[in-house]
Amino acid sequence: MLGSIRIPVKLGGCAIPAKFFVVNQLSQDVVLGIPFFQANNAVIDLIRKRLSLHNGTINVPMLTSIDYAKCIRTVKKTKIPANHEVISPSGYPTCPET
Repeated sequence: MLGSIRIPVKLGGCAIPAKFFVVNQLSQDVVLGIPFFQANNAVIDLIRKRLSLHNGTINVPMLTSIDYAKCIRTVKKTKIPANHEVISPSGYPTCPET
């Protein structure tokens, strides 16, 4: 970890302050964690692919595109406890048929 910064996250036209940890070489630009979701009363609707915050006052669509060239999957089922690291065998998934 290189450090941390507190900056606003703009979702649904509202700026919500959040603390981020700066880390080298993540596969995603930003990762919102459980503390952010808990502090903002988040509800994730997987069927409708929507995220609502603050008891539904903010509603935004969730994007679910996957770049299969950059993702890997574990070879066997692996459980990783919170705040832990693990070394696990992994491999590239086969790309889905289009």
